[in-house]
Amino acid sequence: MLRSRRRRGGPTMADEKQLLDALRKLAAEHFETRERVKELESGAREPIAIVGMGCRYPGGAVGPEEFWNLVADGVDAVGGFPSDRGWEAFDNQGGYRRQGGFVYDVADFDAGFFGISPREALAMDPQQRLLLET
Repeated sequence: MLRSRRRRGGPTMADEKQLLDALRKLAAEHFETRERVKELESGAREPIAIVGMGCRYPGGAVGPEEFWNLVADGVDAVGGFPSDRGWEAFDNQGGYRRQGGFVYDVADFDAGFFGISPREALAMDPQQRLLLET
């Protein structure tokens, strides 16, 4: 009859079973992780569709084509201060500025469409209103 000889303090059968179970679990997790990586990498090759674009820039550019024309034609989009914002054209060095790059129709924001009260719309940053509209 063959007996296995184990050194004192060596791994027992229970330790070997635990180790084997841990290795099986790690191998299964590794396999699942590799499958997930393959799935994610294959999804990166899916086509992307741009279904809409919007922009608002000084010079009256309210769409990508108008903006491109503005840039391609070298149009100077600098103009006078908007009268509907209550700004003074005074800078902190004691001089006056008379022009800037402004989007002039920011006050035409349709607050009701977005469920915003007129009072709240007046308090909003114009950039936030433009973001909602575009």
